[in-house]
Amino acid sequence: MAGYRRLHILAGRVSTKGPEMSDEASMTIDIQAPIERVWEAVATERGLRDWLNPQMVLEPRVGGRIEYPGQQMNEPFVFTGQIVGFEPERKLAFDWSASPSASSASRRVTISLDQQGDLVCVTLRHDDPSPAGDGAASEQRLWMGDELVPLKELVEGVGPTL
Repeated sequence: MAGYRRLHILAGRVSTKGPEMSDEASMTIDIQAPIERVWEAVATERGLRDWLNPQMVLEPRVGGRIEYPGQQMNEPFVFTGQIVGFEPERKLAFDWSASPSASSASRRVTISLDQQGDLVCVTLRHDDPSPAGDGAASEQRLWMGDELVPLKELVEGVGPTL
């Protein structure tokens, strides 16, 4: 499956700004589906649980909370944060940081939708205040970009349905 995902990612558009370990990265992928269906997948708790993380918590409103629990190198972590932008069928933005890491700075993540004919362009953008050279920050951004492939498969009907 890893090779399959990589092929799809190369079909999308990935960009970084500045040096290799930059403070901004984005990934865009085109999805052939109604914008309402894409929005349901990216801006509801049920939708996010279907393609991103089955334990995801989302209160879909400005000021609502977001939680992404997981495990890395056998250590549990939870990204927790707050919704800072919520424009139905256009944009979901949130600031979050990892715990229990005391050194984890808050990061802004924005998911934007743009209808272009029968396609919806989904852009996932990370703004990261980590100093250049922080490999963990860049790795996390690239991993999140990889997660757009299951979103595309879900919404286009290739994977489990919403």
